Amino acid sequence: MSSIESPNGQPIRRVLCIDDDPGIIRTIRRVLSLVSIEVVGASTGEAALDLVADPRERFDLVLVDLNMPGLGGFEVLGRMLGIRQDLPVVVMSGAAGDWPTVARELGAVATLCKPFSAESLMAIVAGKGGW
Repeated sequence: MSSIESPNGQPIRRVLCIDDDPGIIRTIRRVLSLVSIEVVGASTGEAALDLVADPRERFDLVLVDLNMPGLGGFEVLGRMLGIRQDLPVVVMSGAAGDWPTVARELGAVATLCKPFSAESLMAIVAGKGGW
């Protein structure tokens, strides 16, 4: 497969995936490796914020789970955008409710409902739908 570009035409090369379920990180890493995207995993919001704040680390996209111990997805989203306003963040969840609307209002570029298919993951990463 060829590489994936963001809606602004820039290649997506490195994604930060934040989830307390290591199986989700492994799945995302496996799927995105098919298009040569490196996935860096973080199991907590705190660890992810440290990575984003590190000037040596560069990410083209962040995928963050909504429900995690410690800092939840919405709090991570807000803090991340405080560090780097231009960083596209996608919120993921298997929860019911109006969380996708809230995520967008807080600055997420997209949402991803769990469980998701490889195709829907690729579409979100590629910005289908306009992020």
